[in-house]
Amino acid sequence: MTRALLTGCNRGFFPGAVALLASALRHHPDVPRFCMVPPEDEAMARSQMGHLAKIITPPRLVQGVSAAMQPCVYRLFAVTLPFDRVAYVDSDAIMCRPAPELWETEPGKWNVIQDTSQKILHVIPAAFREAFSRQFPGVGEKKGFNSGVLGLAPSEWLDLPERFERVLLDGEYPAYHPVFDQALLNGMLQGQLRWLPFGFNVHNLFDNRIPKDARIIHFTGGVCKPWDSRYSRQEPQYLYWLRHGLGERGFLKLFKSRLLVTLAFPKRWIGRKIRHRREGRTT
Repeated sequence: MTRALLTGCNRGFFPGAVALLASALRHHPDVPRFCMVPPEDEAMARSQMGHLAKIITPPRLVQGVSAAMQPCVYRLFAVTLPFDRVAYVDSDAIMCRPAPELWETEPGKWNVIQDTSQKILHVIPAAFREAFSRQFPGVGEKKGFNSGVLGLAPSEWLDLPERFERVLLDGEYPAYHPVFDQALLNGMLQGQLRWLPFGFNVHNLFDNRIPKDARIIHFTGGVCKPWDSRYSRQEPQYLYWLRHGLGERGFLKLFKSRLLVTLAFPKRWIGRKIRHRREGRTT
């Protein structure tokens, strides 16, 4: 069985893609890595990431998705890679341990990880919810998967981009939203999913603890990403970013980071409790 890993991004996410690809290289050196970028970013991507992955551009535009939002749907083109199994991982994630199970798919099913939201509708902009509920009755009330980490057999889904376009067109949505691919894929793939444990896509990090067996850390749930100077250095996930994303091995730097995380624990614990209580009142 041949395997590959795909990520996708524009230049704003290049630091994340570099960290992801470097971590994937450490844990799965035998798995070819691909990074899909907009054509205008190809030269820069080759300069910054060409030693870590093969840089590719999308075979075409996805109809119904604006030019600025095209990188949000690059996961659809995982089916164009000539491999038996392909794992797609968002470029704001890092690999902390080997995750061979991502490529161990069952016939006709995707490997996915449950999203932390209580309902699929909760990740859909309000202006889109009525149309989504009409197109996929009852699906919005279910828990769904997070589309940032998934595995599939490309030969079983060669028409995935076309199917996605038809669903988007048939829904008559007012526009395209950068996270809407997750909702549509959840609607399209009901009953065709194989669920992997949370450790394969640990996300919503400001509200969820990181399990000891975490394979992939996915930096969602904040207003910025860990390569941004505004990102909180007091969160446990930043220590993971240093160790597994940047490959930091210096004792002093890691010790200082761990100490900062430990000292901030009371404040972090109280903040998490307050957020959970607020969510309980609104869900």
